[in-house]
Amino acid sequence: MRKWNPSLPREVHLEPGVEIVYIEAGDYDLAKERLPEIIDQFTMGVEADLRGRKSIDIIHANYWLSGIVGVIPDNLFWILANSFYWIFWLNLMVGLTNALPAIPLDGGFIFADGITGALEKFKSGMTEETKEGIVDRVVSFLAITVLFLIIWQLVGPRIVGTETVTLDADIDASMTKGWSGDVFEFDASNSDGDFVTY
Repeated sequence: MRKWNPSLPREVHLEPGVEIVYIEAGDYDLAKERLPEIIDQFTMGVEADLRGRKSIDIIHANYWLSGIVGVIPDNLFWILANSFYWIFWLNLMVGLTNALPAIPLDGGFIFADGITGALEKFKSGMTEETKEGIVDRVVSFLAITVLFLIIWQLVGPRIVGTETVTLDADIDASMTKGWSGDVFEFDASNSDGDFVTY
């Protein structure tokens, strides 16, 4: 267990053969949110303690920090943590994309069923062919609109002329104190492109 208080002893003997070991790792008042920063230090402390013991039958991990050290190596933990992070975001994006109201996607079929239900409720005198024609036109229009908006993000700025201009800047910011009354001085005379201040 991590030693969170300087008054804690190095070891506490609960009964013969059962001990709680407090490992020095990080500041004593370290916030829980910052514990991932000291995993390496904690791991080295646990390894050093284990090397000094003759034999151990069971290691009990009292908190997630101890569990990480006991189960997987530090570098593998961060690979897994990053992998799960990106898998979560990719799944979320795929799910949201699938919810778009365009017919090849599930969102399009749900949208079509919603329009069909609304027409049956409010326009009960229509024939099935008429309802189907209205639904097809509305859903097709929406699918084309969604496709247009996706394509517009890629080609629209180039057509309208608002594409991003990269400034190859060589700027010397010699005075950057700002609020103290000093004036910002920039020298962009060696830059390629326009330097615009807003």
